Amino acid sequence: MENSQLYIQRKADQYLAEWKANPKRLPLIVKGARQIGKTETILHFTAQNNENVVYINFVTDEKFKIITKDGYEPQSITCSSNPTTILTQKEVRIL
Repeated sequence: MENSQLYIQRKADQYLAEWKANPKRLPLIVKGARQIGKTETILHFTAQNNENVVYINFVTDEKFKIITKDGYEPQSITCSSNPTTILTQKEVRIL
C-alpha cells in the first residue's frame, strides 16, 4: 500500500496551499501539540508540491543540535541558520 493512501487530510492542507501560492509569503513556522500530525502534514505537502526537500530534525540530528542551543523560539533558530541562501519555487527546507 502506497504511503499517500494512508494520509489523513487536515485543515492545514488548504492553509499550506494558500501559503505556497502567496508570492509575498514569509517563512512558515508550524507549532502545535505533540503527536497531532505536524511533521506528517508538512512532509506530505512538500512531497506533493516540491522537487527538492531538505529535512532537518534539530532533536535527532547531532550536527544540527547547536542551532537550537539557545532554545526553540523562531528568532533564535533563524538567527543561527543561514538566511542568505535563496531557494527556488520548487525547493523547500523543513527545519
